[in-house]
Amino acid sequence: MVTGGEAFLESWEGQGWSGAEYRPGTMALISPGRAPRYRWRVLGPDPLTTAHILLPHDVIRTAARELGLDHRAMTLRDTPYLSDAPIAATTHALLDAGRTHAADAYVHSAAAFLAMHVLTRYSAASVAADELTPRVLTVFGDGVGRNTSLRELAALAGVGEARLAQVVREATGQSPWNHLISLRITEAKRLLATTALPVTEIGYRCGFATPSHFAASFRRAVGTTPTRWRATTA
Repeated sequence: MVTGGEAFLESWEGQGWSGAEYRPGTMALISPGRAPRYRWRVLGPDPLTTAHILLPHDVIRTAARELGLDHRAMTLRDTPYLSDAPIAATTHALLDAGRTHAADAYVHSAAAFLAMHVLTRYSAASVAADELTPRVLTVFGDGVGRNTSLRELAALAGVGEARLAQVVREATGQSPWNHLISLRITEAKRLLATTALPVTEIGYRCGFATPSHFAASFRRAVGTTPTRWRATTA
């Protein structure tokens, strides 16, 4: 988890690099036995600082047993980018505990909580059918501000790309890509109307890779350019 500074971090997805801006509180979840490839560049003047938490196998097994899950049939999903408030708060609590030399029982309790939380939210066994649609839509909402791929969104939701497309079409009537663009345009309109940010910066914040991509997508959806739309709503 990033604890200070900002960086653009990329992970190798097998066929190419996929990346996002990491700020304090954002993190990656790596499943046991994996050795992912990362590269990054620091953004801004502040140094990048991170915290790493390793959960022992016996802690995972104990949590799985208490949840009624078979740890042997369970798969933790690699999640290259997420923002999870309970994990962030627990990480900061553990950092504070280390500085104050807290009792081992405190650390063990925190590890047990993290294991339960991770298994509940990020294991393949935890995604029940009635939870899938809201989970997928939340993943898309979180993806608005990132230059992401449908493969990454599917991985974050814990489903294949075909299943992702089916869920999104049933819930929104749109293809996954069109739904993501629609969410980005909605957020762009909000920022254009309520902030003085430059149009180019708004495009980047809404996940558009280039100003021209932002302008073309906005015109296609709204019928005019971002600059002209802002002028008419001011």
